[in-house]
Amino acid sequence: MHPATATFLLAADAERRQIVSVHVKRTYDLLPNGECVRAEIQQPFLNMVSNELEEGAPPELDIIPYKAATDLIVMATAHAPPGRKATQVVASLEFGDIRREYLIHGDRRCLYRGPGSVAFSRPEPFETIMMRHEFAFGGCDPTVPVERPKTLLEAMSPHPGIYPRNPAGRGYVVSDDAALIDGLLLPNIEDPRDLITPERLISRHVANWWRQPLPWSCDWFDPDWYPRSAFLGVCPEFLPDDMRLLPEAARGYLPFDLHQQQREATIEKLIHPRWADAAAPGLVVPLMRGDEAIRFRNMTPDGEIVVCLPGEPPRISVRFEGKLVEIEPVVHRVLISLEEMGVYVVWHGAWPTPRGLPDSPLAPDAPAGADLDGVTVFVDGQPIAPMP
Repeated sequence: MHPATATFLLAADAERRQIVSVHVKRTYDLLPNGECVRAEIQQPFLNMVSNELEEGAPPELDIIPYKAATDLIVMATAHAPPGRKATQVVASLEFGDIRREYLIHGDRRCLYRGPGSVAFSRPEPFETIMMRHEFAFGGCDPTVPVERPKTLLEAMSPHPGIYPRNPAGRGYVVSDDAALIDGLLLPNIEDPRDLITPERLISRHVANWWRQPLPWSCDWFDPDWYPRSAFLGVCPEFLPDDMRLLPEAARGYLPFDLHQQQREATIEKLIHPRWADAAAPGLVVPLMRGDEAIRFRNMTPDGEIVVCLPGEPPRISVRFEGKLVEIEPVVHRVLISLEEMGVYVVWHGAWPTPRGLPDSPLAPDAPAGADLDGVTVFVDGQPIAPMP
């Protein structure tokens, strides 16, 4: 087995109990009929420092000791109906009880009519639009005043006009400023339930950021963006006193009492397991089985594809003090690239250690089959090497 696609390490679960944490990554080619076939070249784990990663790989981790959900990441392009252009389409994905719709517009711009009066241009015809957060609601209003910093920490703070949910997007406006608004590009991708409107465009104060539309996309979600950042204890200013008013809480993207939990957390519990979920908040879903059939509409040139995940859980076992224990794997991450027609699935298995094992790592060149204080880990019957 390729050493970069299966490994293990000593870690802790959500209850701070020691576990042997086993990780298996499998890469597939996606056929036009939606079938997943094991790829000839298996991709290594994302680990933020490996020189094996392809250029442009996101600064994320595939090796995560504990997750309570699966993050589903979809890299896709919205398409007009085959053979023609459109000004608007609805793209979607669905499986089981999960359904997400994305209203896709051609380029639109703001038209400034005078103080407090804004209109939107009609969307232009398009053939394709990348479903990236750069084309969702967000961005930065550079007209928001920046106070002179009094400390180094203040000098390092982000610009106050940045939209905390998606600094990379378009359409975020705080000030009623003609130079900013007239001709401003609007988001191409929106949640049909949470649209930007001319009346809603100008928030008028940075404290109102949380009242603006949620960014709506399906690709990677940056760890510095809200609400993901909240699971690391980092929150933007001006959150509502009543968290039930916050759309993320109302939709279940974060617990109502998360911020209270973080204020009371000790340093070792400050990092919430959800921080590791790199999908858009609406695509952090209950643990998947790995054999789901996911229907995508208007995200491929042909208009529809049903991606059938392969349902190939690895056989994970641990040998300790002469006994072999089977471990049930769960799906931590599913990435589907409809642009490159590829899929990868990261499986995870956890074995609670019966007694404390040493926390010193093995040598970086430890071979497959190396034991960790009497623990040997097998995947599909083959011994694997520990994480260097």
